[in-house]
Amino acid sequence: ALWVLEDRVTALETEQEVVVQDLAAVEQRQDVTESHVQQLQADHSNLSLTVQEHGKVLESLRTSEQQYNNTASSALSGWPPQNANFCGHESDLAELARIFQSAGTQMVILNGCAGVGKTSLTL
Repeated sequence: ALWVLEDRVTALETEQEVVVQDLAAVEQRQDVTESHVQQLQADHSNLSLTVQEHGKVLESLRTSEQQYNNTASSALSGWPPQNANFCGHESDLAELARIFQSAGTQMVILNGCAGVGKTSLTL
C-alpha cells in the first residue's frame, strides 16, 4: 500500500509541475497580450490622429479645388466667378433664359437700384 501512495505522490508532483509550467505559459501569454493591447492602443491613437489630419488636408484640397475651378473658369471665360452668396433670383434667371430663348432676342437691359444684383444676375 505504501508503493501506491508513493506512486500517487509522484503523480501529484508531476501534475503540480505541469500546472506550474502551464501557469508560467499563461502568464507569459498574458504579458504578450498586454503588450499587444498597448501596441494596438498606440496604433489606434496614431491612426485617429492620421484620420483627423487627412480630413483637414482633404477639406483644404476641396477648398483649393473650388477656388481653382472658379479662377480657371473665370480665366477661360473672361468673366469673374459667380458669387456663391447670390441667391433668391431664380425666377429672374428663369425669365432671362426664357427671353433669350425666344427668337430674335440679342440684348436685354437690366436696370435697378445699386446693390440689387444686376451684375451677378448677368454673370
